[in-house]
Amino acid sequence: MARTSITLEPLGRETELRRSAFLLVPSAAWNGITGAVSRLIAWYERRREINRTVDALSALSDHVLKDIGLHRSEIRSIAHSRRDTTYDRT
Repeated sequence: MARTSITLEPLGRETELRRSAFLLVPSAAWNGITGAVSRLIAWYERRREINRTVDALSALSDHVLKDIGLHRSEIRSIAHSRRDTTYDRT
């Protein structure tokens, strides 16, 4: 059986660039995964906020809803709106 010898030569600049580009692919893939997970978490938290708002407004009587200027049919659209409903009463 013949033996083959392998000579290791220093990497050229082009090989180094290809190798470093190859190492960036897993990093980019990881960033894509973490971005997708972050968007999923944000979506889930927004859905929970909407559900809490719908539950809170649905628990109010028609009289109280009328006092604050809402009709029961508007509850879902109000919950889904992204308007800032925080008022500073100073």
